[in-house]
Amino acid sequence: MQLEGSFQVPPLLRLPPEDLDFVLAFVRASGSLKAMAAHFAQSYPTIRNRLDGIIARLEATGKDAEAQRHEILDAIAKGDMTADEGARRLREVIG
Repeated sequence: MQLEGSFQVPPLLRLPPEDLDFVLAFVRASGSLKAMAAHFAQSYPTIRNRLDGIIARLEATGKDAEAQRHEILDAIAKGDMTADEGARRLREVIG
């Protein structure tokens, strides 16, 4: 079987493998940072900082796409980009 098309990759799956492994462990630990600290043999603040970094990267991914979308729409409105080109680029950004 073959599947073809244009698909959007969710922000979570855009994370590097080590961050995705961390998120999976976090879910398996029911969101317990204390359990995560024990699992990774690291301090609670280290685990908290790592989670905060992942959260920041996920938030930045969404903001980047939104900023790109606005830039494209502004370019169309100003006449700097055709509607067809804008639609194509929006599909790339949105997925």
